Amino acid sequence: MANIYYNQPLLNRISRDLNISEFTAKMIAMFSQIGYALGLLFIIPLGDLYRRRNIILVNISVLVVSLLTIALAPNIHLILFTSLLTGPVPSFRKCSCLLRRNTPLPKPKGRMWASSFRDC
Repeated sequence: MANIYYNQPLLNRISRDLNISEFTAKMIAMFSQIGYALGLLFIIPLGDLYRRRNIILVNISVLVVSLLTIALAPNIHLILFTSLLTGPVPSFRKCSCLLRRNTPLPKPKGRMWASSFRDC
């Protein structure tokens, strides 16, 4: 989730380093937020169609490639495009929570987990 917020304190520095206006630099954060919204709309429903592990692996792969591309990008257009790709990745956290919830625990761990709630 933090991937879409880490760039905000750096936007002034990015605008100076790439010789672009502050408005254009602030579009990086906007594209990340738009990507996150698109991820919620389109990636989360894929959890019903495909195995969640595959979705998580693809999301992590896209994240690694997009963050490396942002780090090495020579111009703002490539940064904006990859920010749009980086935005949907935090939505995979919701898939991983569902994966953990649907994965059965071995019996000893389950008993230990249940006994911890009995003491409350």
